[in-house]
Amino acid sequence: MERAMIGRKNDGLDFFPTPKNVAQQMIDAAEIKEGMSVLEPSAGWGHIAEQVRDAGVDPDVVELSNDRKELLEAKGFRVVGRDFLELSPRGFTYGDVFRAKDGTIGVMRGSGG
Repeated sequence: MERAMIGRKNDGLDFFPTPKNVAQQMIDAAEIKEGMSVLEPSAGWGHIAEQVRDAGVDPDVVELSNDRKELLEAKGFRVVGRDFLELSPRGFTYGDVFRAKDGTIGVMRGSGG
């Protein structure tokens, strides 16, 4: 499926596939390890998601293009949406702003502070 997409006419969505060596450098820099939750918000052909999976994490992926979404599903990825801006987070991560039940606004710091 991926080969059939090479050189195909633009589908109206900007798409720039990440070279596999660059994807690996990103995973190394992010220090992704088993047990982490990872979202690939614009998965394209899945090059970054494949490197995440090779690091021992099954990532959630998002893709706007129907054809690329089908490719990602064929590769065994869990497609959780089409537009990452419309996703509800699974949990808080470092730097996320949140509102506590008592109305207090805070920013997640470290491992649960």
